[in-house]
Amino acid sequence: MKFSIILFITVCVVLLCTYANCESSDAIEARHHHHHGHHHGMDITMAIIIMAITTTMVIIMVTIIITDITTTMDIITITDIIIIMAITIIMDIITVIIIIMVTIMVIIMDIITVIIMDIIMGTTINKEINSTQRTVLKGENIVLNDLYFGRLFKKY
Repeated sequence: MKFSIILFITVCVVLLCTYANCESSDAIEARHHHHHGHHHGMDITMAIIIMAITTTMVIIMVTIIITDITTTMDIITITDIIIIMAITIIMDIITVIIIIMVTIMVIIMDIITVIIMDIIMGTTINKEINSTQRTVLKGENIVLNDLYFGRLFKKY
């Protein structure tokens, strides 16, 4: 009984870790190429895969728990089965909540880092503009057409 629960928890943790890793590596990859890459399709598929894995794991755990109970006690009562079902459902809900939390956290981190990137890039480009504006005539406006390459275009 205890063993199966521990196994279940470890499996959940491992799954969550792999999920978080995939997410963060995705985000880092996107940021590496400087464009705001949000592969939320990828996230959804990942979540679905994890859900499938967790549900199968839950089923396996249920069978293990049931076999544990059957080996310890000869008779299984309906209440036992109901309790087991309730536990598994709760576990499932918890895992789902954790996955959602992780996803939200990652997305928030993503947004924060993107904003920070923007601020950093923005300030450097502003410095560029200030230096160029001294040389350029006052009447002309400089527009940032391509933010990340810092190309300056004159707007007429």
